[in-house]
Amino acid sequence: MTIRTRAQAKRQSAGAFTLLEVTIAIGILAVGLLGIAAMSLHAMSQGRSGKHSTEAATIAYSVLEEFHRMNFADPNLNAAAWTPLLPITTPGLLPGSNAALPLPTQGSVQIQGVPQQSQVYNVQWQITDAPAPPAPPWPVGTTAVRKFIDVRVVWNEPDWPNRQVTISGVRYDDQPTDI
Repeated sequence: MTIRTRAQAKRQSAGAFTLLEVTIAIGILAVGLLGIAAMSLHAMSQGRSGKHSTEAATIAYSVLEEFHRMNFADPNLNAAAWTPLLPITTPGLLPGSNAALPLPTQGSVQIQGVPQQSQVYNVQWQITDAPAPPAPPWPVGTTAVRKFIDVRVVWNEPDWPNRQVTISGVRYDDQPTDI
């Protein structure tokens, strides 16, 4: 048997880790990895929520454009309170139309390169007559008749029910009448 000096023992043990040090390092690593996993799940959830908001805005804009395509004298553009919520797959969703909202898929918006989702969107709108504007800056002798159109799209998400996007627009009379 050889007898070691303290200096020899210290030099030999300096390069090794104890079981306690390894256990603490693994615990710190585990906590860090759990934090990263939780942030990844949250990021995926927020990404899905953002995707749904974008799809809802696209639907609302499509409905608003359909109203802008109608003749200003169309009775479907008469002032009305908020309509009941209707799924976008409802035939005759828009007044004067027998077809569902002209979207690429039924019940969801299909974006090229993205798999079809099963999100259900509901649409409602309100039309209000705008007060007649003052003469300036409008041409003298004419009236510019306007209608305010609001389109709301509502959908539910697991963590956030009754999400909604509202888009508003102004519809001007295409052929103003002279006074």
